[in-house]
Amino acid sequence: MVLAFSATLFFVALGGMPLLDPDEGRHAEIARRMLAGGEWLVPEFKGAAYLEKPPGFYWTVALAYRLFGVGAWAARLPSAAAAVAGVLAVFLAGRRLYGTRAGTVGALVLATSCLYLMTGRLVLVDMAFSVPLAGAILYLACWAERRERPFPAPAYVLAGAATLFKGPIALVLFACTLAVHRLLSRDQRLVPDLRIGRGLLVAALVAAPPYAAAAFLHPEWLTGFLWK
Repeated sequence: MVLAFSATLFFVALGGMPLLDPDEGRHAEIARRMLAGGEWLVPEFKGAAYLEKPPGFYWTVALAYRLFGVGAWAARLPSAAAAVAGVLAVFLAGRRLYGTRAGTVGALVLATSCLYLMTGRLVLVDMAFSVPLAGAILYLACWAERRERPFPAPAYVLAGAATLFKGPIALVLFACTLAVHRLLSRDQRLVPDLRIGRGLLVAALVAAPPYAAAAFLHPEWLTGFLWK
């Protein structure tokens, strides 16, 4: 029910309006150029390297273009899909931690929140970045509650994936969340059980290859992106 409801909210009439926000047009065009030119490591805009974002989001939009053709619906599809995934993640985490009713209510509140609904129907990086980061934190919350697995590897995988959409800030926010939780928690085993060194290695295995390839082939882009 939650999945069908959120899919209706985010997918119906997704391409009914042309690209509205200036950021929509810019992101859509960067992905179109990526698909047309075959340069998948460094985003380009107006004939120059685009230093604002890593390539992850543009990969998803370019893939949607390849599958469904270039247009407003395809350009917005990755954001809508991420939004639905975020609603589903809240439902699953809420059900596991507090019961099915809490998970359902939390998911429906998120799906009908105005800013979340609007962002999930635009060609913006925000949804594709925030959902894997939130998924990492939600998974960690569920893991910390029961410790059924010795190591929360999926949380680190998701945190690493989030860096491909907006950069290393994803790991900073993830680390800040861990730090705040540790300060508020009386669980003395939390930090050792997290195995942060191994977790950072897992995140690096996800995030590092595209950055390493960009550094090797286009060092000026990587330097400009990190400095900016």
